[in-house]
Amino acid sequence: MAKEKFYSLYGKAVDKNGQEHYVTVVGKMTQTKETETTPVDIRLFEDGTARQLEGVVFEKKKVKTRTFEMAWAICDPRDKFDFNVGIELAKKRIERGQTIGTQTTHDVTMLNDDQCNMLVFVEVNHIVKNIDSYIN
Repeated sequence: MAKEKFYSLYGKAVDKNGQEHYVTVVGKMTQTKETETTPVDIRLFEDGTARQLEGVVFEKKKVKTRTFEMAWAICDPRDKFDFNVGIELAKKRIERGQTIGTQTTHDVTMLNDDQCNMLVFVEVNHIVKNIDSYIN
């Protein structure tokens, strides 16, 4: 069973025409635990020499995989900003595969809460600073 956790922030950007846009970025971290079967190199030692056993030995181990995806939503200046609407729009983009990036790791020290929050924070700031590249 996969665990999911969402992270979200918003920021206010001003485009080259002086119009304000609210930028919402949502990150989704999914953690799964899968059983991985890998061949193991087994050597038999006799009289100080090593020789490989004939046949294949498999080892089963559980591997955690963390995947982090992000998407954004930008509020049109003619609309009233609602953070929850921005979150829902960005979540829909993630579900449709319209992400702005995906990271995957098997290292349990990576993609922790602090890192996920910082990734969302950095992305909000990037879009805010480059808002004219993101709007029509």
